[in-house]
Amino acid sequence: MVGFGLEDELRQPTFAIGLKGVSTEDIPKVEKLIFDTLASIAEEGFTQAAIDSSVNTIEFSLRENNTGSFPRGLSLMLRSLAAWLYDGDPIEPLRYEQPLVGRLPKPSDIAYSSLIVVLPSA
Repeated sequence: MVGFGLEDELRQPTFAIGLKGVSTEDIPKVEKLIFDTLASIAEEGFTQAAIDSSVNTIEFSLRENNTGSFPRGLSLMLRSLAAWLYDGDPIEPLRYEQPLVGRLPKPSDIAYSSLIVVLPSA
């Protein structure tokens, strides 16, 4: 894998994965594996451990606010811009403590049984 990422700053989020070293004749096999995996997740859902881990990761990320080597001020500006572009409050994305108090569900309170996956029609 070369890279991946979730782009959630637009109204229609996208997720992309870049693969390196996949031969042309293997592309259909890789596509089948990806779509079979998505269909399996849509049908069976995620384990509670995976959900717990995801919620904990999000909470930690919000509290830590670590931008790495990326300038923190620029990161905060871009976070504000994502809401502001769609007529939202540009200050709201900068608030993290109050929304976490009582609003972020405890991992054990989440019971997702499935994921909505839209697969392309053949």
